[in-house]
Amino acid sequence: MGRPKKNPTLDEQIEKAKAKVFKLSGPYHEAVEELKVLIDKKNKTQEDRLLEAFATSKRSLEEVIAFMKSDPADDVDAEE
Repeated sequence: MGRPKKNPTLDEQIEKAKAKVFKLSGPYHEAVEELKVLIDKKNKTQEDRLLEAFATSKRSLEEVIAFMKSDPADDVDAEE
């Protein structure tokens, strides 16, 4: 016959749960960091495209800003 199992104390259960969370949080944080890097790359690409479009545009800065601040719903109304 083996020894009877001892019930773990609350502190032991807490330490075990902490270890489990720490073990699982590594991959989560790595995935979040990868997502952040990818979003940053996408934003940078969009910024580069916008700057290139502006540089080759025949519109003034004020015209571009006014267009970007305008309400797209106003454009739809004008087309009808």
